[in-house]
Amino acid sequence: MPPLAAVLVLASAVTLVLLPAGAGAATPKPYSVYLGDVRPVVRQWRGALEDWQGGHFLIEPLAGNTENAGELDELLHQWWGALESRRGQHFLLEPVGSNTDSTTELHLLLNQWQNAMEAWRGSHFLVEPPSPFRAGSTPTKTGVFRLTPDRATVLAGRQFSYAIAWRVPRPNNWHDLRTIDMRVCGKGGLLWIRWTELKNTLSLLNPRTGRVIAKGRVGASRRLKTRNAILALGKSSIAGSGETGRRVSLKLALTFRAPSAGRDCRLALAAKDDLGNRDGFERAGRLGIRAG
Repeated sequence: MPPLAAVLVLASAVTLVLLPAGAGAATPKPYSVYLGDVRPVVRQWRGALEDWQGGHFLIEPLAGNTENAGELDELLHQWWGALESRRGQHFLLEPVGSNTDSTTELHLLLNQWQNAMEAWRGSHFLVEPPSPFRAGSTPTKTGVFRLTPDRATVLAGRQFSYAIAWRVPRPNNWHDLRTIDMRVCGKGGLLWIRWTELKNTLSLLNPRTGRVIAKGRVGASRRLKTRNAILALGKSSIAGSGETGRRVSLKLALTFRAPSAGRDCRLALAAKDDLGNRDGFERAGRLGIRAG
């Protein structure tokens, strides 16, 4: 996925919902211990990347060439040059001493690499980077969110927009989000939307079963429709705070159709990330739909 612009700034002056991340104090692992955790991960990366690209072009990570930050930096620098040469463009953070010599900085770099390489291929095929924290101290939530507007009354047949802003906890970046879901009127209600980060798609799900019934890329010249609502992909957008930032904002251009009129609904948001964390649906606001 190409680098994205700064987080979308919205003009509406409204009250925002802000939920706590629930993360406790985190204790980084000693660097030597973290290197031991990283080594098998980058070995898997090397095998998967070379199988995909069809040739040997990456130095093999061994105990003898990844014993310290300097050696790991040298190995990753060879990988950085080889991978960017293969793709033909700059898409990976460059490994330098300042971003490979601590557990949290190395984790940030490896996270960005995994997300960028999987976006290049368009599928999940690399093992997740190990946590830089000791067991029991890792943040367990996907982050905090804001929904704009949190209360609204709209006319059926008239398009309007919601914005969902999400901030992930340190040391993660926003690419670590796997999905963000929004439901209108609860399970079995009017509408269920899912954004998937890896392929930057929006999907409409059956509100009762959770089965995907329509899907398309954000910004495409299509409209996804159900009996109750229309989602305009071309007027929806995604904006992240750079390749290593923690914030992302999703704009959803919606029109509720005539059968939805007269409903007064709760809105709820949920998310999952690539590290196995998930936040179930939490109340985010209310929406009233009136006849147009």
